[in-house]
Amino acid sequence: MLTYLPILAIVLFLSAIKMRYVVGSIVLGVLLPPAAYWVGVKTHLVKNYQQERINVILDPEKADRRGFGYNTWQSILTVGEGGLLGADTSAAHSQSSLKFLPEPHTDFIFAVTAGNAGFVGCIMVMSAYVILLSRLIAGAKRAPDRAGMLVIMAVVGGLTCQIFINIGMELGILPVIGVPLPLMSAGLASLIATFIAIGFAISVQLRRFVN
Repeated sequence: MLTYLPILAIVLFLSAIKMRYVVGSIVLGVLLPPAAYWVGVKTHLVKNYQQERINVILDPEKADRRGFGYNTWQSILTVGEGGLLGADTSAAHSQSSLKFLPEPHTDFIFAVTAGNAGFVGCIMVMSAYVILLSRLIAGAKRAPDRAGMLVIMAVVGGLTCQIFINIGMELGILPVIGVPLPLMSAGLASLIATFIAIGFAISVQLRRFVN
């Protein structure tokens, strides 16, 4: 839902949907989750282990670091270990050498990048994503028709959402839900899907030269 709902939201917004629906959706999106959580806790529909998972997001430093908060806390430590220019991952006490971080090649690839390349490396990765997304948005502006523009912006929305969720969960501000980081996380299915989506966007741009 977190991956595909923003795509639907972007397409509906760009399809000239009435602003009152947009404002209403935003208000409901802000108010309903806390209200549903409060009702769930009071009625015991939200179990204790589910509350623990949510508390990991709200306050990862106070969560059980050996239980539900283990993945999040190890990711935060790995990101912080990188510093400005990256840490010596060959050191005996480093997060990488001790292999504390789970799934470093998929879910937590950005944390590994932060640990190896530091803040500078993270900025370079983010800059590469900004360039890619900005080029896609520029292509949407040159699309030959409205449908083509919506296709490209749907791709932009999907990639942006995945980047935001993956990096957010590695920084401890979003739940760890296994969303891959586009073009970086290991996994053939994710890579092929991303290439196909970008290919659709490029195809729409090329159509503007067709009579």
